[in-house]
Amino acid sequence: MLIQKLININFIIILIVYALISCGINNSESPTVPHRLDMSPQIESDYSSNGLKAILSTRDLAVGNQRFAILLISKTGFVTNETVYISTSFTEKQTQNKIHQKQKPNFYQWENLPKGSYVTNFNFDQPGIWNAQIEIIDGKNNISQSTSIEFEVKKAEYTTKIGKNANLSKTKTINDVNSLKELSTGSKIFPNLYQNSLDNAVNSNKPVIVTFSSPGYCIERSCGPQTEVIDQIQKSDNLNLFFIHVELYENPEKILGNPINKKLSQVVLDWNLPSSEWTFIINQKKIAAKYEGFVTKEEILSDLQKILN
Repeated sequence: MLIQKLININFIIILIVYALISCGINNSESPTVPHRLDMSPQIESDYSSNGLKAILSTRDLAVGNQRFAILLISKTGFVTNETVYISTSFTEKQTQNKIHQKQKPNFYQWENLPKGSYVTNFNFDQPGIWNAQIEIIDGKNNISQSTSIEFEVKKAEYTTKIGKNANLSKTKTINDVNSLKELSTGSKIFPNLYQNSLDNAVNSNKPVIVTFSSPGYCIERSCGPQTEVIDQIQKSDNLNLFFIHVELYENPEKILGNPINKKLSQVVLDWNLPSSEWTFIINQKKIAAKYEGFVTKEEILSDLQKILN
């Protein structure tokens, strides 16, 4: 009987622990990412009847003020530097969509590439399935092309919210490896981005720009040469910031040409990243800005000026 009681007690304890974990009682405000970040589904529309397709760069959307970035493609290539309006509406439990917000996004041309991002902010007031209607306006103020795209807004984002403490992760530096190939899958590796571990940089109380990506596996259309951009910003930096790149994979030197061996870095898992390219600005140990997908030098510097002033 005593043994049976002990077994029952142990079983109850296991159930309680499992319930606590399942309910997320671990001081984390973010849900767990349900997929590997490098298997994150790309969200894009079909081509509309007038030949426009939208690709959503920002998929980790939640209730609140959110950066919203898209790329636009026509049958002849990427659509750049046009007058665009984006209207959002909540699609659930409504017979007719009602426009929630309408914004004219900023266009950011990607460095040395024939494409760019249309970026704005939307304040989502409820979770569920939303729709974005995208319109290109011609010189006569008429709609020349349009398309729409559906996306999910969650109760809470996967990544750390702006204003919350950054994760103090120890990251690989140039002093931890025998070869630069152990630091990145990129064909061009920038040693200056691996001089400091992220935890030491954040604890210094100086601003930090950290980017998470795998340059050798940058295959999504919303992915771009982020380490090159961060390197450019550092070379022109007069503010004494820290600049860090974190490779997505633990074993970059072993996976180029042999992707079956890809093993995600523990740091990337700790940061709960839901997709394969992220950049964060950290100021006073807190997340001050974050970008999903490729972000241009122009957009980073614009935000950095606001943050530091």
